[in-house]
Amino acid sequence: MEDLRRLWATLREDLPSLGLIALILLIVVWTVISADWVEGLSILPAVVAISLVTSYLLSVSRLHELVVLWITAVYGWFTVWVLAGRLIPEPLPFRLRLLELNFRFGAWVERALGGGFSRDNLIFLVLVALLAWLLTFNAVWNLFRTRRLWLAVIPPGIGLLINAYHYFGPLPIELFVLAFLFLTFLLAVSTNAVNREHAWRLQGAAFKPGMRFDLVRGGVVAIVVLLVVSWFAPTASANEELANL
Repeated sequence: MEDLRRLWATLREDLPSLGLIALILLIVVWTVISADWVEGLSILPAVVAISLVTSYLLSVSRLHELVVLWITAVYGWFTVWVLAGRLIPEPLPFRLRLLELNFRFGAWVERALGGGFSRDNLIFLVLVALLAWLLTFNAVWNLFRTRRLWLAVIPPGIGLLINAYHYFGPLPIELFVLAFLFLTFLLAVSTNAVNREHAWRLQGAAFKPGMRFDLVRGGVVAIVVLLVVSWFAPTASANEELANL
């Protein structure tokens, strides 16, 4: 019971940051789904959700890092294996579909090691799903275990920018980038507010209970102003006088 109380208290403290990192990861996943590179990308939100819960429980546990890496690798492969196996056509029983996926993955590895290439879209989907699991684990681990914010959000940001660079469809991808930046900065403000409260408690300093909300509110205003200025900066630079300024 004591461990459950500790977990619940930790979860309540981390819930805002956990919600923000979940939204950040889902934005990246949604841009990949919207780009529609291959069929079956709809499994990515489920992969991220399962990885988010698993990774958070591992990050707040007292397990050794090597044990955590082994567990997340096994859980990640099993989750992707099952979800991707369900995409193989129905006539085959589910067990045979999983065996078929193993066979196709083995053939892909053999061709890759032999210097060849494969056009199997299902294997590409498996690799993207495994990458989504890894990015989610990395984000949650760095955010809640090692407390390194930028190592948590930069890798998904790179994935978003790579996808945006190669996407030429009708989707307004820049809005997703804007939303990603807003949530990332908001997470930075929220994390900083939590860290300050912890430091104040350790130092025995008194502070108002609503101080965190005040810091986040001020941060939101600053973030919105920064993003609005950034959004209109390219247009303003087209004016010669403004460009000189």
